[in-house]
Amino acid sequence: MTEYLKSVFKKLDFFFYGNEVKSLTFFSDQDGDRLEDLVYLGNVGIFVDGVNPYFSNFWSDEVDIFNLYAKYNELK
Repeated sequence: MTEYLKSVFKKLDFFFYGNEVKSLTFFSDQDGDRLEDLVYLGNVGIFVDGVNPYFSNFWSDEVDIFNLYAKYNELK
């Protein structure tokens, strides 16, 4: 297994081990287009920028950890 895959699995284990995902949330921009690089599984956000996925347990309106408001005026 490559170091990249080890890193991704370590992040997945940290956020999801022992937790049950009960919801799936997608976001849309101000034009109504779905953001394909952002999804929330339960309360964990996953943002894929290139090959490196970023994980956060903050909602984007609480803490803009993914810097989405620099690109979008409004998220729905």
